[in-house]
Amino acid sequence: MGVTATDIRTYKISDEYVIKATDRDLKRAQELIRYPWFQSDHWKKEIELFLRTKKKVEIEALSTHGLKFLHDYLTDKIHGNKFID
Repeated sequence: MGVTATDIRTYKISDEYVIKATDRDLKRAQELIRYPWFQSDHWKKEIELFLRTKKKVEIEALSTHGLKFLHDYLTDKIHGNKFID
């Protein structure tokens, strides 16, 4: 489970923790979107949003909000079925 492009806005992740995507990240995302196993609407939406915003967050950065935030984030993602399968 990882942080999606949508999560940046949904969970109001501070710009302090948002990383500008590298050219390598963007190239990889363009490759991924063509793979058959990333053809679901949910995957395509997330990859396209990532390509538009060119922003990412490492899940480790969320712990700087505190372990409670990280716990609540993961709990919400799991129990709310807010992950991409």
